[in-house]
Amino acid sequence: MRLPGSVQNKISVILAILAVMVLAGKAFSEDISLSKRPSGNSFVYDYAQLLNEYSKSRLEAFLELFLKDKDIEFVGVSVENLSGESIDTWANKLFSNWKIGSRCRGARGLLLVIAPHEKEVRLEVGYDLEPIFTDGFVGYIEREQMKPFFELGKIGEGFEATLEMIVDHARKARQTGSDDPSLGSSLPTAGGYYSGGAGAKQQVAIGSVSAPVKDAAPLDVAVYFSAQPTPEATFERYREMLRRHIKDPNLGIFNSATQRFYGSWVVTNAQQDNELRDLGNAPYTANVNGDRAVICFSKNDRVNSPYFLERTPQGWQLDIATMSRVIRFDQNNFWHFVDKNHPYAFAEEN
Repeated sequence: MRLPGSVQNKISVILAILAVMVLAGKAFSEDISLSKRPSGNSFVYDYAQLLNEYSKSRLEAFLELFLKDKDIEFVGVSVENLSGESIDTWANKLFSNWKIGSRCRGARGLLLVIAPHEKEVRLEVGYDLEPIFTDGFVGYIEREQMKPFFELGKIGEGFEATLEMIVDHARKARQTGSDDPSLGSSLPTAGGYYSGGAGAKQQVAIGSVSAPVKDAAPLDVAVYFSAQPTPEATFERYREMLRRHIKDPNLGIFNSATQRFYGSWVVTNAQQDNELRDLGNAPYTANVNGDRAVICFSKNDRVNSPYFLERTPQGWQLDIATMSRVIRFDQNNFWHFVDKNHPYAFAEEN
């Protein structure tokens, strides 16, 4: 039945008013949630719903350990849009409003803002962490580590991969004495000055890439990075591959399982740089048992995990697929075995 015009008009007006009220209420509630930190002890606030529950729970656990171990409060926030405000201004306001770093002994906060609508991310750094996480370092990990993951839509994995580099950087700073949280802060954090705007932003179109880009190496390069006659020679080829940022998963220095594994794995310049930097000139030995070998570092070296190799008809090839299954890194990026049922266990005590 069609309603009389006057009644229909009144209903239309009422519905329009209700719609405005709903939208205003939503905007108001979002503004309240961002102007004052929600209660609780969370580290991840996924307003844009970019993470699944598994990724969110993993990140919460890692960030809690990071706070306890390094006295650094790292908060991640995704937001649907910035309502026309620059990500720099928005992040700085949030940093102050939420007092990020207040759970530490100084202005030791980090804030990652992900704005998919604006296609931008920003990592903001608290006052007391500026000498450690410089603008140059932050820009580098955003560009070379975070961006490749985020463009593939792998937000949780990208956040974790970035966190791994930040944890490693903080660990090295603590070892060299350039970071000593026991000194506290000389800045007036009680007045809300937790950040002066240090950090960097990066243009990122989330989910814009369908698969990792891994160009096939030219023929001469592929021949050079073929399986070698000794484990040591293959391992040295691998170090050179890292240095040259080569990402072809089908290189002959990898066994077939690793080639399949690498084909779907995100490999970034930052990961390769960091792995090569950790390896440095660390001394190692090759422990050989039949057709298996393990590149072993010092027992006290918990940063460089052992490397597994398999002898095939082509020569010695790296078995990184098995490494990925049985080796894990803790919150300090120190390695340990999670599975002893593998063909390289003979070298476990070395």
